[in-house]
Amino acid sequence: MLSLIQNVQFKNHYTEFQDKLSQDLSKIRADEKLLVAADKTTNFYRLDAPTYDKLIDTAITKTYKKAPTKTTDRIISDEKKITKSLGIDN
Repeated sequence: MLSLIQNVQFKNHYTEFQDKLSQDLSKIRADEKLLVAADKTTNFYRLDAPTYDKLIDTAITKTYKKAPTKTTDRIISDEKKITKSLGIDN
């Protein structure tokens, strides 16, 4: 019985799918580009960082308008006044 247990051998068995998955994973890790998910589909795209930043900026400014610096400064000062009047300023 002991010799039977000692002679047990295991072998690694990989399927074609596992091999392909391993290759794809190593390609993704080695690539310098970003892997970005598409908006409405399950597709992924490879983009470099500047292109991705431009794409995000375009998508955001399509919906929202950039405010001038004076507007943001005014909002911040109003927030400071409100927090001070409520006693929750730091």
